[in-house]
Amino acid sequence: MSDSKILNVVYKFIDGAHIFSSTDPLIQGLYAASTELKEAYEDVPVQAKMLLKLNHKIDVSVVQQISYEEFQNQLLGSVTRALATKTLSAKKDRADRAETKITGVAPPSSAISLRATELQGA
Repeated sequence: MSDSKILNVVYKFIDGAHIFSSTDPLIQGLYAASTELKEAYEDVPVQAKMLLKLNHKIDVSVVQQISYEEFQNQLLGSVTRALATKTLSAKKDRADRAETKITGVAPPSSAISLRATELQGA
């Protein structure tokens, strides 16, 4: 691995769980999940570092490319857009039906990037 590498991680919200996973060959098998978004988000670099060490004998420092607050704001923006789209669609479809109520929208899939940097003398 070069001095620094970007690793891609996918986020999904399924049945009340915040799930981060990756198909990146270097961290394939990564799976961080929790009912608390912050807990799952903060576990991602820990698991990525462990997978790199165990599977590839690479000792690295792994950090997210954006802060938890930035990621949370991106998700909130995505949910707001998804909710607005579903509301508009529901209004359009109910012309001859009773009003459709939307009780909740799960955040759409999203992604984060990790930066892995080799440690000096490793």
